[in-house]
Amino acid sequence: FRLAFTRRRVTLSPNARRRILRVSAKASTKNAMEYRKLGDSDLNISEVTMGTMTFGEQNTEKESHEMLSYAIEEGINCIDTAEAVSFYLHCSSFSSCLVNLIASVYLSGICLVCGKFSSIIVYFQYPIPMKKETQGKTDLYISSWLKSQQRDKIVLATKVCGYSERSAYIRDSGEILRVDAANIKESVEKSLKRLGTDYIDLLQIH
Repeated sequence: FRLAFTRRRVTLSPNARRRILRVSAKASTKNAMEYRKLGDSDLNISEVTMGTMTFGEQNTEKESHEMLSYAIEEGINCIDTAEAVSFYLHCSSFSSCLVNLIASVYLSGICLVCGKFSSIIVYFQYPIPMKKETQGKTDLYISSWLKSQQRDKIVLATKVCGYSERSAYIRDSGEILRVDAANIKESVEKSLKRLGTDYIDLLQIH
């Protein structure tokens, strides 16, 4: 399909301009952050969570600290991180092509990544491929920031990497990542060490 845009000059009446100004004034008024109880837990989480995926790659430690502090000032109390990003099959041919891109397309044709024909090209995940050199940096940046914060006021959420063949270097064994007791135990222990804390509030599977 094609989207077409046209430019048209619109003249507003004085009353309409006044209404727009009133709406703008209301929109600029700071609203208090709202919080929600997480399931049947005792965690009370802000409606907005602070994501940290770009820390260590696109953002420096100083920038990361500034972003985290601003989030807290605005009422956000949940910080989301992860040990790594899992890679997903991207097309219905289930080829060996694994990528880490962002998209959401449902087309048939040649996959631009692996070059194979697929009846359905599904979705990709993130715009930044994970690198061995920067893996875990996000947690280290959060750790150095946490030293100046009240830990019990922050809901720290992290993730265990799901099945992945390409990210096997994350584990000491160098074996394929799987969601099992051994992988979860190693993931949590390493996350706790990087984050400089003795507990994780919310553990998720990536």
